[in-house]
Amino acid sequence: MTDTVTRLGYRRVGDPQGRPLALVHGWGCDSRFLMPVAAMFPERDVYLCDLPGYGSSRHLSALAPSVAEGAQAFLNTLPPHCDVIAWSMGAHYAILAASLPGSTLRTLVTICSSARFPSDPNWPGMSSDLILKCQHMLTPYRAGRLLRFFIKYQIAANSNQHHEMDFMNRLLDESELPDFQVLMDGINSMTYSDVRENLKHLNIPCLFLFGGKDVLVPAALSRTPAYQGNTLSSTYVFPDSAHVPYLTEPRDFEAQIRAFYDHVDTFLTSG
Repeated sequence: MTDTVTRLGYRRVGDPQGRPLALVHGWGCDSRFLMPVAAMFPERDVYLCDLPGYGSSRHLSALAPSVAEGAQAFLNTLPPHCDVIAWSMGAHYAILAASLPGSTLRTLVTICSSARFPSDPNWPGMSSDLILKCQHMLTPYRAGRLLRFFIKYQIAANSNQHHEMDFMNRLLDESELPDFQVLMDGINSMTYSDVRENLKHLNIPCLFLFGGKDVLVPAALSRTPAYQGNTLSSTYVFPDSAHVPYLTEPRDFEAQIRAFYDHVDTFLTSG
C-alpha cells in the first residue's frame, strides 16, 4: 500500500536516541536559520522542519496558501510525544498542529510570535503599515531585496546586530530563494491567520518567549490574556533582544528553555 500521508521535509541532527525535539522556522527563511537552536540541545533528537515551499519542502509549495494544511503536514512529520520550538510565523503551524485530533505534542515553545500578527485597537501586534509595505515591495524581481530588508528590520534594535546580520545574510546568500508565490502566500498568512482561540484551548505546557526590543512582535503581547490565561503556560521577555533572541542572548535563551523542560519533567513525574 502506498503511503499518501503528506510530510514536511526535514534534516535530523543531534542524538537519534534522545527525546524528540522539532524546530520550525518563520517567514522568508528555512530551517537552517534555527541551527544555532539545534546546537544548544545536542542530547536531543532534533528535527529541523522546512515549511511548505522552503528548503527540503520546496516541492510542497502547493500547501503554502493554507496554514491549516501545512500544520497537518507538520504533525504528520513528528514522532510521538515531541517537544516543539517554533519561531515567528512558524508558531501558527505549531499551535494548529497541537490543536489537531490525534496530536501528541508534549510541549510548545514559541519565539517572538503573535497569535494574530496585525495590530488593532485591542491587540498590540505587528504594524499593519509594515505588512502593507512588504506586500508592496514583494515582486518576482525584488524578493531578495525584500528578504534583506526584513532581516534588517528583525535585528535593527540590537547592539550586536553585525554578528546577527552576518549570520542571517550568509544563510540567505547560500540558499535558493523561495518562489515569489510562496513568499506572497506567507504574507497573506501573516495578514489573515488568527490562532488566538486555538492558543486559548491548548492543554499542553507552553513557554512564550519575546524580545524586549522587537519591533515586529511587541513584547507587550506577553501581558495579554491570550498569553496569560493558561495555567500550563508561562512567558519570558529577553530585555536586550529584538526578533532573534537565540542569537542575541543565547545563554539566557538556552537557560530559559532548559528550565522550562526541567519544570515540565518534574510536573509530569510528580503527576
